[in-house]
Amino acid sequence: MIIKSTPEDGVVPHRENIRVIHESLPILPILSDLDPIYAGGYAMALLFAPRAENGTTIQSKYYGDYDIYFSNIDTLDEAQGRLASVDTVKSCSETDNAHTYSHLSSDGKYNPQLQLIKIATGNPSIILKEFDFINCAVAYTPLNQNIYFHKDTISLHHDRSLGVLKPRYIPPRTEDDVIVQLARIQKYCMRWEYRLSNTLYDLLIELYNEYPNLIARQGQVYYSTFSSYRDTQVIGTCTENIWTILAPLIRAHPNWINTPDIHNIITRAPLEYRINSILEART
Repeated sequence: MIIKSTPEDGVVPHRENIRVIHESLPILPILSDLDPIYAGGYAMALLFAPRAENGTTIQSKYYGDYDIYFSNIDTLDEAQGRLASVDTVKSCSETDNAHTYSHLSSDGKYNPQLQLIKIATGNPSIILKEFDFINCAVAYTPLNQNIYFHKDTISLHHDRSLGVLKPRYIPPRTEDDVIVQLARIQKYCMRWEYRLSNTLYDLLIELYNEYPNLIARQGQVYYSTFSSYRDTQVIGTCTENIWTILAPLIRAHPNWINTPDIHNIITRAPLEYRINSILEART
């Protein structure tokens, strides 16, 4: 169930701060009258991330780009036309999934990329129901300042647990699908200092028993076949068994003590958490 919070309901007490932060960002306001839907990591950061000392910017690391959805193809096309007309914006790539743009700031550095999502259009509730994690099933629509989130998003964040909504590794699946999803689990747990929810822990143990020898290879490109990740390319940053990397996260769950490790990979893995991501976006 997706909840819609409006400016009048008082559910989000820092809504005005969210508005100020969004409107102060470069380029994004030129799309606001098209009623864009910002969903995923950026919207999640607007709702939850700590602010910098000035209170009007989000602390770094909490999002890497802007995933922007639209209710229909016409407004998506209009948004692409507007971005194409801005001298400091350049098109980086286009796939069936999304059209990605970079924006050069006044100090010569590139701001987070804008990804206009092409593979899915509709209202925020329809879009969020397809997300893999409950925690990032968050959307913000600046035109009317509405905020949307799954009914369990806030409680999971409060409990510091990562909850699964619609995993990308349900059968039929490829090894690439599993690797990409596991990398996303690591990313969100490290970024937000989450632990695994009970449901997600059980799913990981199931995958571990089925795919004990999942090796992420440095420089190898991985593709996911699922939904909004289709055609997305990510590249390995290391050559290592992924379960060795995820082991500290799995062992931290209270159910691990009663879980047989039939492959003895997680048990033998180093104790320390890995800070670097398993995969990164291919540029």
